[in-house]
Amino acid sequence: MILEPGEEEPVHHHRWPSVFVFDQIKGPIHDMAPDGTQLPPNRDVMVALKAWDGRGCLVVHMEPQPAGRVLNESDLQLHGIRIEMKA
Repeated sequence: MILEPGEEEPVHHHRWPSVFVFDQIKGPIHDMAPDGTQLPPNRDVMVALKAWDGRGCLVVHMEPQPAGRVLNESDLQLHGIRIEMKA
């Protein structure tokens, strides 16, 4: 995934659990519902980002996710790789 500052992903979902490895990430980043409303900041990546010390890569274990999209409101390109554990 590459998401430029101010860019928003298209609506999509993740049916399987996954691990997301970010080598470049900075807040604020927002999860958005398909209808455009902002979701509460309690989802996996947002919680992990708040606890991260900024060193190395940020690795986030993620549960399956319903349809939504991510909005990068930071001034830094968001860059990461998501690995889904398909059954």
